[in-house]
Amino acid sequence: MGLDMNLIGHHYNTAYKDDVPRPKLDDKYDIESMNVDLGYWRKHADLHGYIVNTFAKGVDECQKIELSEDDLDKIIMAIQNDKLEKDHKGFFFGNSTEFGYYGKEEKANAISSFQRAKTFLQEGEKMIKECNLFMHPRYVYYQASW
Repeated sequence: MGLDMNLIGHHYNTAYKDDVPRPKLDDKYDIESMNVDLGYWRKHADLHGYIVNTFAKGVDECQKIELSEDDLDKIIMAIQNDKLEKDHKGFFFGNSTEFGYYGKEEKANAISSFQRAKTFLQEGEKMIKECNLFMHPRYVYYQASW
């Protein structure tokens, strides 16, 4: 048990061109949508607290918290500038300092995950323009479990 934290990209496989069918699972099932792993942390309580308090109004019910490009930028800046809440506590959360989340390498890995999520969204925006889509094929969310 503990705090498991996931950054997920969701992609909807819209049939945007007649000659490009949806991908198939086991060569027989159309894949309507898929989730992409963009980042994972275990017991980084301070990052979790920042996301929950900043983007979910402090409500921590292991819900999906959708993050926009601007939100991802705010998280990146908070990590770079050491603005994450210190000593965020919760049931089975552990302690971010105890698990080594303030080292240079850990910060770089976290920033890389959020930048990857931002690129994922930007590529979705590019698809909208190139293919005249009427909907956003991608979104990013954070979800924790404990």
